[in-house]
Amino acid sequence: MKALASIAFYLCLSSNLLFAGNKEYNECLLTHLKNTKVDIAAHFIKEACEGNYLNPSFTFKKNKEYNECILKNLVGVRSFRAAIEIRNVCAAKEF
Repeated sequence: MKALASIAFYLCLSSNLLFAGNKEYNECLLTHLKNTKVDIAAHFIKEACEGNYLNPSFTFKKNKEYNECILKNLVGVRSFRAAIEIRNVCAAKEF
């Protein structure tokens, strides 16, 4: 019986954490996608929001800085080539 109560507790806790992450993720998308003009930029922005709010990794600090570079610089880009170059610069930066 205690095992079932523990499982239920952890499921509730993890669902609340997941919901919180989804809320921040959704806000990230709403903030950064609204002026995006190029599909590839939208794809990179979506990946950055996912990395920061849904799938943080064990290299989170470095990835977060890369993602922030993407989010800061890709909004409003109107060229496929520019989006690729901005992504390359963000990836090459040493954070």
